Amino acid sequence: MDNIPKMTVIRQCLSLLPTLSPTCVPLDYGVKKLRTLALLQLSVTAHLLRWESYREYAWQLDASPDLQELLRASKH
Repeated sequence: MDNIPKMTVIRQCLSLLPTLSPTCVPLDYGVKKLRTLALLQLSVTAHLLRWESYREYAWQLDASPDLQELLRASKH
């Protein structure tokens, strides 16, 4: 990821993920915050950026509005 901006690589990878079909909806039954697709997107992003802890996940997301928008995890 040296010559290509990190956000571009992440966007490309996330665009390749399948969207959840209606048959997967029961996985998120009763879930109010972190849904299956959002968790998958966050996990892929964390792996690509080599985040090592949940604390780092939170810190990086708070520090990057672009990443929040990409992952649809904005707090506001």
